[in-house]
Amino acid sequence: MTMQAEQKSLFFVTWNTNGIRDTKKSPQKFSNIFKSLSDLQADIVFIQETHVGTDCYNILEDVPGWKVFFTVYNSRSKGVAILIRDKVPFEYICHDEDYSGGYIVLFCRLYGELYTLVNVYNHKADRDILASLKDYLMETADGVLVVGGDFNTVLHPSFDRRSLSSHARHSPFRAFLEDFTVSLNLRDTWSYKRSTDDVITRRQKEQTASRIDMFFLPEHKLGLVCNIDVAEAQGVSDHYPLVLELTVQHRTETTLPNVALQLSRPFEYTPDRRPGKISGAEILSAIKSLTDLEEHSLDMEHVKSYKEQRCQLTETLKIKYNSMLENKEVGERNTFEHLILSQILAKRLNASISP
Repeated sequence: MTMQAEQKSLFFVTWNTNGIRDTKKSPQKFSNIFKSLSDLQADIVFIQETHVGTDCYNILEDVPGWKVFFTVYNSRSKGVAILIRDKVPFEYICHDEDYSGGYIVLFCRLYGELYTLVNVYNHKADRDILASLKDYLMETADGVLVVGGDFNTVLHPSFDRRSLSSHARHSPFRAFLEDFTVSLNLRDTWSYKRSTDDVITRRQKEQTASRIDMFFLPEHKLGLVCNIDVAEAQGVSDHYPLVLELTVQHRTETTLPNVALQLSRPFEYTPDRRPGKISGAEILSAIKSLTDLEEHSLDMEHVKSYKEQRCQLTETLKIKYNSMLENKEVGERNTFEHLILSQILAKRLNASISP
């Protein structure tokens, strides 16, 4: 069999659905979303603004025909989910999720090839989320990196917006997005494939429309892009689904992403629906911050080992810390692991009281 014969296409969809549950205004919303995904022949789906909290996460627990990975945050705002159609050859490795429902990162294999799938909802109040996610992905992303979502800003104000009324509001977020994409060497797939085509992905009012939903790939992976288009989906949201077609090939890879090297195998997905869980990104940030300090009195050789293995430790420490929080354990004091957890919790507290 030739390599060309082994090639297939995967259809990725990113879509801000502004909630997924049925409402009085949209009594068939959940079923309409999945009907639209079926019509689009979606294989991998990034949904933003799921509005899934502790009182309603069961709606995504067992969706026929799909494997679903999602955050649990608030039933009225934010939240993201990655859906993998059952027919797609898929192997779960591990994942990370923002404790405030802003992103989910899924490390997996599709058709045997290693992927890092990243779904982002850049909420207007989350000015630090892209910086935190950038730092995490720079250390952990492996294989084919696919970043999609609602970034709440446009890349090119004069081309991607049909009203200048919201120019000032979008400008600060555009700087954050530019830093995110430049640091990770990401390219906007729409600009790459259809640079001269004028399109919108969100229409708020008759006179306000913009392209704020996007897919990004690393520069050296752009050759995988077959096509990208905006689809129609009536009665679900003020956003339109963005559909990206990528070429994939059957692989028999055995290499693992660095983030998973210390995890026990076989890899198993164990759902944890508690909100506010410690994330790998928070652990990585704390380790980098603490290992750059010379003020603590701990054994420097011990500290050095944490610095060298910080990528792998994000997963193992995450499991340990979330178990401690669930069981209300304090853990051993005066250790580097205790310092890491203390810094994470202190940073969350500071964020919650900052204006």
